[in-house]
Amino acid sequence: MVKRKQQPPPEMEGTGGAEAAVEAETGIQPKRRCTKSLKTRAQMDKHNESCKRYRLKIKMRHEEKEQEIPKLKDEHHKTKMELEEYKSKIGVMGNEIQQLKRKLEA
Repeated sequence: MVKRKQQPPPEMEGTGGAEAAVEAETGIQPKRRCTKSLKTRAQMDKHNESCKRYRLKIKMRHEEKEQEIPKLKDEHHKTKMELEEYKSKIGVMGNEIQQLKRKLEA
């Protein structure tokens, strides 16, 4: 919980309405809202430039990934073909093993 500063009596302040009544009873100043200071033109330009660099950096990274996609698809296709080739070789070897077992049993 944020502690607020004690405020002088409302007669000295000059505030009116319900806020003044609450302040007079409690002696606590209400929270300040929107106290953020405005940026100078130089600060805004600096901020905008850093945001621009950040967006450009993300864009370049995205373009690099887009260029990698076709390469990865090609590599995936080659690997898939090799896998199917090895599976067929395993099937042939399994058949040969069964034939050799039958010859040994007979």
